[in-house]
Amino acid sequence: MAEELVVTLNRGDSSGFGFSLLGTAGLPHVIYDIVENSPAAKSGKVSICFNRIFYTFVIAYCKSQIEREI
Repeated sequence: MAEELVVTLNRGDSSGFGFSLLGTAGLPHVIYDIVENSPAAKSGKVSICFNRIFYTFVIAYCKSQIEREI
């Protein structure tokens, strides 16, 4: 089970928080990229929790959903 951690990030008017999410309906979202020198990176509390097994599962899940809709 994943640990829940509350992190407050402050961003400028023209920038984001500095992380990218991967996920789909029915599955948990995971951080798969952190931008260098971003608020997320500078906090030291945000980390990548993406792994290849999860990514493969998400791709297979999305593909099966698309095939059902067609």
